[in-house]
Amino acid sequence: MNITFKCKINKDYIAINSLSCRLKNGSEIIIDRDTTQYDINDDMLTMTWKNTYLWGIDGNFVFDQGNSYLDGDSYKAAEKLLDGAKVWFNYESEADGDYKVTIEEMFIYDRKIKLAKRFEPEAFLEALSAEERDAVYRALWKEHVVEDMYSEMDGMVMADLLPDDEKATIADMAAERYVYEGDYDCNLDYWTNIRNLLTDPVNEKAREVLS
Repeated sequence: MNITFKCKINKDYIAINSLSCRLKNGSEIIIDRDTTQYDINDDMLTMTWKNTYLWGIDGNFVFDQGNSYLDGDSYKAAEKLLDGAKVWFNYESEADGDYKVTIEEMFIYDRKIKLAKRFEPEAFLEALSAEERDAVYRALWKEHVVEDMYSEMDGMVMADLLPDDEKATIADMAAERYVYEGDYDCNLDYWTNIRNLLTDPVNEKAREVLS
């Protein structure tokens, strides 16, 4: 089976190892090939993989010389599997750290495969109002602060007395105060502020456990 890709590329060389595909059913497969033909024109890459084969499924190596090549009737099954899939390239180890190849279109022989819509963060943000952007920013910020609350509690002796659900409640409420209420001292470092928000509620709940 031959697969042709039309891609955006930010370098003038090819360092593509394999193709990962996350299918609509949640499984992830890896496809590789025997030969590659390509042409780079400015920032556009047109590339055809010939003699493609299945390399892995859900992290497990499955390549078999006699049965893994996607030819005969198997390419028709591949067409159905790849419809709606999210696809991306895995790069060779020698690729530059900022090397990027983005798949714009993908064809099996001459049939265009309908891929999952790629998330474009810039377009998403442009569609939001200032208030909506702030809400998204604070929600993501809070997630990170909650993680730091858990990390800080790991070093608190009294927190070890608390059940997981109590820790979760304290971490969420303390992160809420930090992110949405601005309950921190700008003259103190980040981790001191985090500990200050945790100390009273952790100690209070620990005393309840001990009483």
